[in-house]
Amino acid sequence: MTAPRLPRIYSDFNGPFQPSHMLLSYVGTLRDLNAQRVVLNEGLRVTVYSDSDEEQDIEMDGVVCFGSVPDPTWAVCWHVRTDAQSFRFAKVTRETGPFLLPCFGCGSNIYEYLNTGRCPACGLDVEHARHR
Repeated sequence: MTAPRLPRIYSDFNGPFQPSHMLLSYVGTLRDLNAQRVVLNEGLRVTVYSDSDEEQDIEMDGVVCFGSVPDPTWAVCWHVRTDAQSFRFAKVTRETGPFLLPCFGCGSNIYEYLNTGRCPACGLDVEHARHR
């Protein structure tokens, strides 16, 4: 029997505190959370990824945390504490076309409405998946 697949969520492997603390503050993170209908909560096991080139991504597994990161001048935030032993490359097929950000609730594209705070179709908060 194989283990259930972990939610796969975008983070930036060139961002601060990587690779031990991968931030979950990116629009690509929100896209993946909404598309998979995953709400962040502490202790959730996930796979974080970042594009490496046209044919592969970098991946690491870890645990979602809400709290401090290594730099005390940063506000507390959602991040993943990764397992260094899980570092790997994964073959991918890139989607073509415009960047779409589905609403967590109704699936409407909310990319243009990130600054308004609500999905125009159903009224759900655009940050629903990342609320604390």
